[in-house]
Amino acid sequence: MKNKFFELVTDELENNKNQKKLQILKMSLLLYIICVSKVVYEELEDLRDDNYLFLEYLNNLGFEYDLNGTYLENMKNLSSRITIFNEIYDFIEEHPDKQVFIESLSEMEMELKLNILRGKYAKITQNYIDNVINLPITRDESVNQLSLDILEINNNEILYSVDFFEENNFYREKMKDIEKNTITEILYSLKNSSSNKDSAVILTKNLDTSKFLYSFLKESKKGMIEKDAFYLLKNEEMEDFVKSDKIEYVVAIPFNNTLKNQVIIFNEEKENKNNILFVQSQHFFEKGSEKIKPENYKELVEIIKKKQEINGISKLVSNETILRRKCNLDILGYVFKTKEKVNLEELKQNRDKIFELMTINRKKCDDLVNSYLEEE
Repeated sequence: MKNKFFELVTDELENNKNQKKLQILKMSLLLYIICVSKVVYEELEDLRDDNYLFLEYLNNLGFEYDLNGTYLENMKNLSSRITIFNEIYDFIEEHPDKQVFIESLSEMEMELKLNILRGKYAKITQNYIDNVINLPITRDESVNQLSLDILEINNNEILYSVDFFEENNFYREKMKDIEKNTITEILYSLKNSSSNKDSAVILTKNLDTSKFLYSFLKESKKGMIEKDAFYLLKNEEMEDFVKSDKIEYVVAIPFNNTLKNQVIIFNEEKENKNNILFVQSQHFFEKGSEKIKPENYKELVEIIKKKQEINGISKLVSNETILRRKCNLDILGYVFKTKEKVNLEELKQNRDKIFELMTINRKKCDDLVNSYLEEE
């Protein structure tokens, strides 16, 4: 069940009347950090022993959570130490739902303590990334989870949008570099990682330049890119990327609120070398929505993970074929329902065998009945 904190943040971000998206983002991050800070200082010994980087981050700020103080009191203290939060504390104080947000942190606090107890430090960041930062990319939870499963995001990895981290955009609002860098630093410290090497990236057709797109595709270990964004590249760039053998799947999933959208999944450590699995997955989703039933979800993930070829649903296509077709990655060009060829001679032989077996069994039955009648 989604934490109430994230439900509140989601409602704020999805409210079209609210034009202060970046303030909402920074407000939610400040609330989240202060909650994590409280948990960190209550679980100090365990976290110090595990070299928890967020603890180091807080120490470098000279901030120590006052367990005798309120959330708001500690928040005011922390906001004075991080530049991007200087004005956000006042924004929270004046927010009409301030009390509701503060009350939701107690639920969050319990969830974080359970994660720390289980040793899932990355999950702390994953919660925030999944529920806040990637909202403009994948709003439906099942689709977001599907993306994570297909990309095989591990506990030491996070999935993020280039629109947010690299181009400093959030709901098409521009961020200052210093703000983006600070947010990135906070998230990676929460993830207990000193770098962004273990990250997957989402690339969209909204990117400003194809030059940036191509360089990021080459440098990124794994991630996803909208098919329409891929076609922004020059022909030789598309060919180079196909030849790099990083493309693992092309899947039709609801993406950017479009059910028929096709997404290219790339991973330099893919197993099915020199092949790409095309998956026509639309019929796994409910008509007219982006929802997917649990049983359909499980079946779809299994098809993808096992690289299964199913008539009309999925097909493995060689890189050579893709290059010969001028890097056409349209699923419908490769996945379609085909009629099975019928071998008439083999069918006739099977019919004769069945008839022969039926004759033998009928004789056995007649013999059994006659034997019984003779005994009578």
